[in-house]
Amino acid sequence: MVEVHKDRVVLSDGQVLKTNLVVWNTGLKPVQFIQDIENLEKSNRGYLLTDNTMKTSDPNIFAIGDCAEVKDKNYLQTAQQAEQQGKYLAKEVLNKKTSNPPKEYSYFHRGIMAYIGGFSANVDMTDVKKLGPINLKLPSSVTTWQGIHSFIAWRSVYWTMLGRWHLRLQVPVDWTKSLIWGRDSSIFLNTRRPEHIKSRSTIGKDARLTN
Repeated sequence: MVEVHKDRVVLSDGQVLKTNLVVWNTGLKPVQFIQDIENLEKSNRGYLLTDNTMKTSDPNIFAIGDCAEVKDKNYLQTAQQAEQQGKYLAKEVLNKKTSNPPKEYSYFHRGIMAYIGGFSANVDMTDVKKLGPINLKLPSSVTTWQGIHSFIAWRSVYWTMLGRWHLRLQVPVDWTKSLIWGRDSSIFLNTRRPEHIKSRSTIGKDARLTN
């Protein structure tokens, strides 16, 4: 697919397909910085390969989040995964006060939430097995939500996960502004890296970024 229009898409061979809906699902790939690393073991998808303590093939280098894969594990590369790995690494490895080997990392799934536009979101808690010490065995009617209540749940979780109080005050203000006046469509360009700008003369008119 090389072009997407309001009522059609154009494929690389010139074929035109008429459509009113395009679902784009391209997956993830490592950023260029990770691709350029040559002296560390990588997975077949190009991510840094780690053991269950987030250690790479170099014992002095650790990797977490969506730049890494844990060997023989199929963890989702999501924000909650990266957050849990970061907390694990800080507690069990970097700030460990004993000489005992660190416990192996174990991912705890807390469900998936996705905003789908307007006042609607999807919430899927199907794979959540425990809530603290409580084992959960709930029907799909309880673990899968859609609609306005899912939107409220998504916004609530997003707000509580913000790390600083000034953000917890700022974000609701931004949400209210967007509700009244619409989303801000401003584009911020990093003028300190002009090599990423296709044409400096287009700044303020029709600026496009190459990356």
